[in-house]
Amino acid sequence: MSNTEYNRINICLSCDENYAKHAGVVIASILAHSSADEDIHIYILDGNISKNSKEKILSLKSIKRCSIEFVEVNERDFEEYKGISNHSYISIPTFYRLKLASLLPTVDKVIYLDCDVAVCSSLKELFNTDLKENVFGGVLDIDLHLRNNPNYINASVLLMDLNKVRELNIENKFYNYAKENFDNIQLADQGIINAVLTDKILIIDSKFNVQSECFIRRSSFTKDPAIVHFIGSQKPWHFGSWSVHKDLYFRYLQMTPWKLSDKELKKWGLPNKIYSFYMWFCHRPFFYLQKKFWSAVKKDMQTNDYPKVFVAVLMACFGDIILCNSLFQNIKRLYPNSKIVFVVDKPWYEAAKYQPCVDEVLIYDKRGKNKWISGLWEFTRNFPYKKIDYVFKIYKNERTDLIACFLHPKKIIGKPYDMKVKVQERHCNLLKKITDAEVINVPIKYNADDNIPQKFENIIHKNGNYVALCTISKQIEKDMPLDTAVGLIEKLNADGYEVLFVGSGEKAKQYSEDLEKNNCKFINLVNQTSIYELAQVLRNCKGLISVDTGTMHFSYANGVPTVCVFYKAENIKPWAPTKEFYPNTKILNNSNVDSIYQTLLNYERTKENV
Repeated sequence: MSNTEYNRINICLSCDENYAKHAGVVIASILAHSSADEDIHIYILDGNISKNSKEKILSLKSIKRCSIEFVEVNERDFEEYKGISNHSYISIPTFYRLKLASLLPTVDKVIYLDCDVAVCSSLKELFNTDLKENVFGGVLDIDLHLRNNPNYINASVLLMDLNKVRELNIENKFYNYAKENFDNIQLADQGIINAVLTDKILIIDSKFNVQSECFIRRSSFTKDPAIVHFIGSQKPWHFGSWSVHKDLYFRYLQMTPWKLSDKELKKWGLPNKIYSFYMWFCHRPFFYLQKKFWSAVKKDMQTNDYPKVFVAVLMACFGDIILCNSLFQNIKRLYPNSKIVFVVDKPWYEAAKYQPCVDEVLIYDKRGKNKWISGLWEFTRNFPYKKIDYVFKIYKNERTDLIACFLHPKKIIGKPYDMKVKVQERHCNLLKKITDAEVINVPIKYNADDNIPQKFENIIHKNGNYVALCTISKQIEKDMPLDTAVGLIEKLNADGYEVLFVGSGEKAKQYSEDLEKNNCKFINLVNQTSIYELAQVLRNCKGLISVDTGTMHFSYANGVPTVCVFYKAENIKPWAPTKEFYPNTKILNNSNVDSIYQTLLNYERTKENV
């Protein structure tokens, strides 16, 4: 079995339009807890989900790269189940799982989840559970009254061996049982599954289906859940619901396009909790005498999911600004209601502003109005946020130290770094200092459109055959030798490419003049673009060839194929992109014209074949 196959995890949900939002919450929770090496494939059995809701669900791929596929279901195939006595909150899509082996004919094994769960950890352990000779794996149902056998499971979380379902003709057995016991089936498909597969179900760890209904259920507050299941009719999206885990639902809701405004969130916070206690007293007035009830109430009231303010301070350069984005994505994943404020030097405003998950960028003009200690004092005195939870000092220096201290946060987070990992991951791992939750290094991103900047419309055209070239960094030992750039431009021109030479500063300007003296043919964009305009230009290129500089990181953050040329071998380990995250990058060490050029051509050919 290949590593890719081992890390593939198949997950299936079924829903109609009424539950599309809740399915989105489940998917957000799955992706929030999946590690970078997990290949997540999500199948959604489509009970007439609207186009708009599908688009919202597909947008969740921004949390983590994954596959989301809608599987068309013909409801007429489930006519025989429609008359089965159910609870009012159970709909026809719940029966779809009974024909999952037919609906997913090429899938061998799958985790099935109902849309009233929240995933709290990676699903790899569950998916890789050995079912042995069993067909399904599940967790014992919390309701002892339902158990006519000692292995009665709750069917909202199932590990299913679809090959065995096909081999043993289980779908027909489900149908025949339903037909013969039509009037006596309890809890819809759950009753059918338990009856038919009595001796073919593996009981798995209860952490994979912590059934959270009310304050006095044992599993509602004594377990460390991997998956929380909001059983019963009182769901988290019902005002005054009884589940002690209901805050989880709103945490992951805020990661979806259905997220609530700050005003709406307040309604679902403390007022919701107080009303839920009132409703529970009305329902079971004498349970307030039980110690375990008050233990659950205390835990619920201590849930500290108020909107937090995170401030990241970074006065360094372009590349570091971009490489912070994995940190910001993780903050939003673990604290969806939080506000992220990025404090940067004036030249890097646009590099920070258009990053996903950054709520606000504040300029610290260290060469202008914020120069000297008086400018620093003025900046912190007028800082718009007075209650700050955390300040991240991305790099340690006197200015950053003073800013962090003068802002008076609850906690300042900074070095030491783990020097064994790449710089992107070092930034991301700062979050580990304030949480026990898993921090997942993820690909950095930048939000820009593909339009050609208006001022370049006469010289750059959509669908042109452009390759961008960046040869200059701040350190001369990292720069591309002039004769290498000359040779590259000549080869690119000969093969029909137009070269866009990009860069900024006097050094890049001088380099472009030297290229012109060598009769190189290129479009000179040095000092011509803002950072956002550079993103637009790069997005219209076949690729970028760049030395180790901020433009290199910026390119692959924008999804542009990037040939990364390192002239200092010791910089590859900390600064080169990770192939796992950025498959459209190629890394070269001190390469000549032919190897750089051939790398670009090979990449183009691979793209064409795909």
